[in-house]
Amino acid sequence: MYPTLFTTPGVKQFAEEIDAERQRQLAKFGDQRHRDGTHPDRIWAFTGPAGYVANCARENTDQLASEGHVTWLDIALEEFAEAAAESDPAKLRTELIQVAAVCAAWVSDLDRRANPGEHPSATEAESDEQRADRLETERNHAAGGHQYCGVSCEVEFPSEMLRNGILARAVPGSAGMLDELVRRAAQPAAMVVCICGHPAQRHFEDNCLACDCGDYLEPEAAREVIARWREAATRLRAEQPADTATPVVQEWALVCGLGRGEWTLIDTYTAAERPQAEAALAHRRRNFPALEYSLVEAAPFVVGGEQL
Repeated sequence: MYPTLFTTPGVKQFAEEIDAERQRQLAKFGDQRHRDGTHPDRIWAFTGPAGYVANCARENTDQLASEGHVTWLDIALEEFAEAAAESDPAKLRTELIQVAAVCAAWVSDLDRRANPGEHPSATEAESDEQRADRLETERNHAAGGHQYCGVSCEVEFPSEMLRNGILARAVPGSAGMLDELVRRAAQPAAMVVCICGHPAQRHFEDNCLACDCGDYLEPEAAREVIARWREAATRLRAEQPADTATPVVQEWALVCGLGRGEWTLIDTYTAAERPQAEAALAHRRRNFPALEYSLVEAAPFVVGGEQL
């Protein structure tokens, strides 16, 4: 239909920026599905100065989304109202890119409904109800309520809890916890202020209030140990076998836990599991010679009743 794309000056850059904005929206909201909300009898809900209309449209969209009733028109009107309220050219340009990206998402949803087999979802579809639940959880999280947060919430699921959960389960099904621990281990060094991995807000003077690590904030030795753990975690992630077995899962927990304390492994391995357990222990001793007691002697692997 279009033998030569982007022949109009500026359109190629515009399309690339819309695509980038769509990727940002997909990462934040998922692949959305909504009713259109258009109709010849549709009444415009807000009138007045552009800034007032933008605020009203934003509040209306948030309310409808929390109730699971938002439509594409509501979202598009909010974005356009925000653009109409801008006088700064750079900010106006950014808002218009967002308007265009929302229109692209709306068109994609229309096409998908018309030809469901020809337009696969970019990500897992998110229903209005799911989006409402997610937005409510995000608002509660921002307000200090964490009872409905998932493993990515460091308040509801601190690193020590994730690590202990992995050790207790010791099954590949703990992959979500493992991924979250690796994500935390990969955070910039400035975000880790103690050898236990807990932030400064969880410390009083030299004591950690979240665990019994007994260490103090930002010691040079702690930074070196954490850097070594990060390196080992990255290497383990690249080397992890497809069929993760119990000892490897436990080794991941030890490397990525960003904590030192009492390690108690509850499983007893059979003779058939001994080679892999020995390899995991050798890996741990090789990477953490300075922490021989806290990571090895305090948490020995047990194979067939014999301590390694």
